[in-house]
Amino acid sequence: MFGISNNNNQLVANYVQSWHKMNRLHPNFGLKTKISYKQWWQMMIDGIFNENGTHNTPPEKIEQMTEHFMEYFKTSVFWQHCYGSVDFLNYLKLQQHVESNGQKQPPFKLGVISNFDPRLDVLLRNMKINHYFDFVLNSYDVGYMKPAQEIFDRAIKSAEIKDLKPNECLHIGAT
Repeated sequence: MFGISNNNNQLVANYVQSWHKMNRLHPNFGLKTKISYKQWWQMMIDGIFNENGTHNTPPEKIEQMTEHFMEYFKTSVFWQHCYGSVDFLNYLKLQQHVESNGQKQPPFKLGVISNFDPRLDVLLRNMKINHYFDFVLNSYDVGYMKPAQEIFDRAIKSAEIKDLKPNECLHIGAT
């Protein structure tokens, strides 16, 4: 890849190590340490390909790979829907319309809360599931990552349901 020979097992190990290191040193894709999410990913990729002396990938290659991966990871190539998830979203959307019974506002809203960077909206559109959601929140733009209370509070506001309380909300997924 990119003219670099690699050992896949080593790259996977480097990925895990780099992910933990980057999240410890630069939480929320660099937001807290004032680096851009692109810089965060570039440092992450550098860690994957240059960690433990496994490679000596030059900075210009790392930059080229970062551009490539950042574009590719907002397409449907690297992602897949969980089994049954689209059927479930269809069911929920149908229930919104059935239960609204002619009222202006549906009885519930569907949203996404993700520890992700601002590419999330494009990714959901490319995965053809963006239309299911009434709001989408990524941790980078909100400024807080799950499980911080602030990102869940923002979701409640984003739902735009009058007097909505936390105990009336349902979160499905990892924290």
